[in-house]
Amino acid sequence: MAMMTLPLDDQWLDRILDFAELPWSRQAHDDLLVRNGWLEEGPDGERLVPWMEMWPLAGEFDKGWHIALGEYPGCREEDAPPTAACDHHDCREDGSVMLPVAYSAFGVVDHDDEPIAPEDYWDLDTMGGGTWRPDAVEGDWEAEYRRVVALLRGRLGEPSALEPRDALDAERGLVWEHGEYLVTLFSGPEWFAYGKYEWIGVEVHPRD
Repeated sequence: MAMMTLPLDDQWLDRILDFAELPWSRQAHDDLLVRNGWLEEGPDGERLVPWMEMWPLAGEFDKGWHIALGEYPGCREEDAPPTAACDHHDCREDGSVMLPVAYSAFGVVDHDDEPIAPEDYWDLDTMGGGTWRPDAVEGDWEAEYRRVVALLRGRLGEPSALEPRDALDAERGLVWEHGEYLVTLFSGPEWFAYGKYEWIGVEVHPRD
């Protein structure tokens, strides 16, 4: 199987966990992205944040780092200011910030059952360049998952008894309750590619 990993460590984990310290407002999230140097500016100087998409991190993408953004944070009511910290269920249900940390493809073949090279089916323009392991085995995938479990336990303690939310389509995962947020480690089919390959990710999602 082919496998790609990103060098998640305590520093990078803290950067994604910073989102779990924010009020649920658009302004707070945009400001954190700006502080991290992860935003680009449009031609008129406006901030470019493609919520509901995969987002290559400005200044970090050459190292492979990118995040998946859910619905934009804050309140969707008409005329709500970007500083509004919203607790409406409908305004929080689909919001999240997710950091992919590994990808894998098990036995991907073409119509003639011939193996397909990773560069022929993975969107490298979106995924960036992590560490490629074309000859990885399932034990390597399991080891990476357990490594990230250990990092999260070291930061957040033992996980709760909650299950990953259905929207993640996770085959397995662990959930930590952290203030107004849930922090979830999950593994399962990567939905941007319609399950063409699998991923491991860390998601920060507001309690709804």
